[in-house]
Amino acid sequence: MDIINKAKIGLKALFDKKSLIYQRLCCLNIKRSKRQERLHAISSVCDVMLTHLELASFRVGIDEGNGFIPLCDQEYIAQESGLSLIRVKRAFADLKKSGYLSVKRKFIRCIDGSKRALTAIKTFSERFFNDINVHSAVINKQREWKKEKLKQRQDKREDVKKMTDFTLTNALGNILNKISAKPVKNTGSDLSAELKKRIITEAYNIAGNDIQKYRIIYDQLIAHYQKLL
Repeated sequence: MDIINKAKIGLKALFDKKSLIYQRLCCLNIKRSKRQERLHAISSVCDVMLTHLELASFRVGIDEGNGFIPLCDQEYIAQESGLSLIRVKRAFADLKKSGYLSVKRKFIRCIDGSKRALTAIKTFSERFFNDINVHSAVINKQREWKKEKLKQRQDKREDVKKMTDFTLTNALGNILNKISAKPVKNTGSDLSAELKKRIITEAYNIAGNDIQKYRIIYDQLIAHYQKLL
């Protein structure tokens, strides 16, 4: 059983008064009458983020060897968990205060000079996994395996890059085929229209006008979400 599945099962420790995670979270002055409600929200938020966990770094997103793509903004987590946005924000605050989660916000500068927020980079601490009974030996083994897989992908991508010269015209044609109404291979036809729109937006926010990078990121996001179906 991998870390993600172990961690999801370990979330039950949130409701065990003897567990370290319960004791640490309850030190945040959560009112007793609201405690179960807050713990349930934290569990639901963690469950959604763990589904998209990148094992090499414990960040929430995907990394196929050519750059990290953060996933799971608060609106997406609210939608997937069935929680209100305010409860999701409160759960984030509790996780950050307890030292279980760090959040790094990212922005891009628009043409008019304004800033637009991107999906923040969220990273779970190793203590989070230890406190839900996923032990260090298991964590280190999984992380080393994932790092090796990433290195192999990076090496393979470098080899392909040296041998192949993608022209701007071909890259643009591939993108237009993927986001057109005509169904083609790997368009994510099983995904909802709302999720595909989110994927296109996320890929554009990261890649900007770099067509080749956009195509790679779009493919990775489609493949990632299709695996979850």
